[in-house]
Amino acid sequence: MLLIRGAPGSGKSTLAAALRESLYSGATIEVDQLRGLVIRCDWGDRRTHAAAVGMACSGARELVRAGARPVVIVDTFAGLLPTATAKLAGLRWSALSLWIEPAELGRRLEARTRGYKDIAGALEVNASLRRVAIDATGLEIGELVEVALTRVHGMTTAQRRLLPA
Repeated sequence: MLLIRGAPGSGKSTLAAALRESLYSGATIEVDQLRGLVIRCDWGDRRTHAAAVGMACSGARELVRAGARPVVIVDTFAGLLPTATAKLAGLRWSALSLWIEPAELGRRLEARTRGYKDIAGALEVNASLRRVAIDATGLEIGELVEVALTRVHGMTTAQRRLLPA
């Protein structure tokens, strides 16, 4: 189980999509897609956010039970990481946090046509992750995938290829 977190606009969904392309099996769950099921979603509504995180964790448990490995959950997890990890109790999981230079984050959010666009809120989440996050500023997606997988597995893609099947 892998939790990818970061501010809106930090590249979480892009990383998850690239991981889908590079992994042989598994599943990804985007909490924003679950939140988007709510008609006229208020992206600032904490109750809807918490409910979507709960649904994502329940869905992840079911996917693991069905044999999917890895299962990746994508969200900011702003204030909800303890809730998510409690719901995932008994499962092995890792968390990756993404951080991006504030000016770049602002540009990305200004360019959005839908979804979360609150720059001040995104900058707050971004700042809270600075100490623990991968600096994704300026990384090409292939580089970001490599950094992410190295963080999770403790070895590079080239090293992983040398492992016996």
